[in-house]
Amino acid sequence: MPYIEALSRRSEVGGVRVIAPRLTYGDRAAMGWSEEESKDTPKLRIAIQPTDREVMRWLQEDVDADRANGEKTVCLFSGINAFPEIFPWLKMTLELDVKRGDITEAPYLFEHPLWMHKLRFLLKDLRYVKYFSWVFAIGEGCKAYYEGWSRRWKVVSFMYCTRAITPELQAEAEKPVPAGEACRIAFVGSLDERKHVVTLLEALKLMADNNADAFSRCRVTIVGDGPQREELQRKATDDGTAASVHFAGTQPMEETQRILAVQDVLVLPSLHDGWGAVVNEALTLGVWPVISDKCGARQVIEEGANGNVFPVTDARTLCKCLETAVANAEGLRASRTKRIQWAQAHISPEAVADIMLRAVKS
Repeated sequence: MPYIEALSRRSEVGGVRVIAPRLTYGDRAAMGWSEEESKDTPKLRIAIQPTDREVMRWLQEDVDADRANGEKTVCLFSGINAFPEIFPWLKMTLELDVKRGDITEAPYLFEHPLWMHKLRFLLKDLRYVKYFSWVFAIGEGCKAYYEGWSRRWKVVSFMYCTRAITPELQAEAEKPVPAGEACRIAFVGSLDERKHVVTLLEALKLMADNNADAFSRCRVTIVGDGPQREELQRKATDDGTAASVHFAGTQPMEETQRILAVQDVLVLPSLHDGWGAVVNEALTLGVWPVISDKCGARQVIEEGANGNVFPVTDARTLCKCLETAVANAEGLRASRTKRIQWAQAHISPEAVADIMLRAVKS
């Protein structure tokens, strides 16, 4: 919603209509996400769980209004077949004179191998490619994957974005930290196999064994819950690192943002993440992200300039990244405002809206 709201505020956009089958998802609510608070404005209309008849009526109204102004309606979909409620709405547009875009991540390889995704696309999706003008490809590798299917559509590197931080939260993030204070490291997300927090604990164990001084100068906060929480807590105890690792559990989104605002480093060691919105949140707050190369958000990481990327499950390389961060904690704090400014220019709702607008206008 943040970049959609930004789109609706642009003078060259006549209006934006959001049609969604539901407001939120249970797994997101369990992670502390709150329901979106977006409201209708004169140029932004939101409909949750409408009937197919309502959707068709609205589409026809928009097409007629745009035609009268010499414009063509643009319809954007979250995947061609990703959500069963949305697919019928896509089929409705085939009767209308509109341009279409597909907003999608790369194949979800954590559960199924690439050949299965390609087979499914060949059998179910390929027939609809001719109806699309654009693919807004989210995450590292996504653009190349969809370019390989067809030259009919223009594939645009795209991304998720999060809401701009409030002045109060930015002030909290930029608050001076006493010299010599321990390097503050955080993980935020579900404690499950896919997020693979065990790699972080293994890296901490390596640091404790081989660089005790660095380990003594870091404090780790793990925000989230999930099926592996007890196992991870036991491992921290068995490894002798538990005194430096705090399991905070699931927190409301506002509290999670407050916790993240006072961290120096975010670690996201996922085995697979289509994107990883917490990376946006970290950069927006000036936090230094250290993420696995299986996170789609590596697309926005400039190695050594605004974060680090390490090979997935490679605890040794992650340990080296963390040791460097601990040694340079004062430098990370001094450059925090620079990262906040970079995020405002490159991954803010307005910046993401610009990417979409440039594509549809070209």
